Amino acid sequence: MGIPYRKDIAGHVSEFLAEVPGHIMTLRPHQGNDHDKLAVRAFDWLGRFVGFVSQEDLPKAWGALHSSGHQSLRGMVVSSNIEHPCALFECVVPEYDGPITTLYPQKPFLDWPYSGPILNLPDELDNIDYMMGEIDDRLAERQEWSDEDLHDFVRLTARFAQCSKYDISAEMNNYRRRLIVELRDSKLDELNEVTEELEMAFGRTGRETMGGEVLDFWMNQMQSTGTIRQLAVHRHEYDVTAIEHELEQFPESMYYVWKENRDLFVSKILYLHIPREALWRLVSGIAYVEMVRPTARCIDISAVSKMVDTVLPMDIDAMKEAELMLSRVNDKSGHAYDAELARLRNARDAKVASDVAPRKIGQLIGRQNNIGDTTGLEGLLNLEAVRKLLE
Repeated sequence: MGIPYRKDIAGHVSEFLAEVPGHIMTLRPHQGNDHDKLAVRAFDWLGRFVGFVSQEDLPKAWGALHSSGHQSLRGMVVSSNIEHPCALFECVVPEYDGPITTLYPQKPFLDWPYSGPILNLPDELDNIDYMMGEIDDRLAERQEWSDEDLHDFVRLTARFAQCSKYDISAEMNNYRRRLIVELRDSKLDELNEVTEELEMAFGRTGRETMGGEVLDFWMNQMQSTGTIRQLAVHRHEYDVTAIEHELEQFPESMYYVWKENRDLFVSKILYLHIPREALWRLVSGIAYVEMVRPTARCIDISAVSKMVDTVLPMDIDAMKEAELMLSRVNDKSGHAYDAELARLRNARDAKVASDVAPRKIGQLIGRQNNIGDTTGLEGLLNLEAVRKLLE
């Protein structure tokens, strides 16, 4: 059981953990939990809610609940760890051979229909895949390790522990669980520190503390210049209304959670064990809808500036479409983005000037002047490239 800093024992967790061995503890499912409907809470001998069963041991806890036939488990705390706040709980139940390892069904996620664009996988996740394979290969050779090999493996696993927190897929949860067991079984003191780091990241306390960092990573992925440029190519290929309807059908109403509370969105994903394939399709769909319909969310200046930077190297038609979209957003936002809109228009005018012959530029200016439409005329005349062509 991980012992978070619950309000009942806040300020004296160390004293509580020193006292708890030998005392009665009761485990009860917490199916009203917003993060994880399979969470199991721990209550001490005074009825205080003090923590949760760790993710790693949830299958055992639910197996014991099934075999006992009761709604709770009562047993004794046999040891505790003050440095990494947790306690070891023991109870006796009839032997259970049921499917205790299938707590988080993945079929609903894999069966989710999606017809939108798929983003390229980030380099960070590709690197994690490489590290996982390398760790497995080296562990298989550990009987032949030299001191230098062991030193390199410790550095590799430490880097993996740092990077893997951004992969919130079911595959990573399963791999991390298996790796922790293998590192423990190696009985190498040099691996104790990284094993504890992986255990902390895998547990509830670690997930709660790193949620903000994970959200920042995924937000940066969805709003990056590369992502916007990749999705912009598909802007006419997909029906955004149909894609948004598909997102609304994603299991556990995750799209609605995203729109209402992004911190909760990441937290729920951490406990749903969603397959990477389904998770990446969900992220791709969200990124596409938000690129096509930026008015559906609050856009800050930096996001608009990034969008303009992405569009500038594109063709004139793409720039015109982006200008129209930004103009509508700007009108609804009290002209908050006038400067960025002007930058986009000037860049478009410059591209027009560089793509047409001098005579056509003169015709364009003359036609605008004759009909009294001076939109963009002043900026066009002030461009150095236009002046040189007119000369």
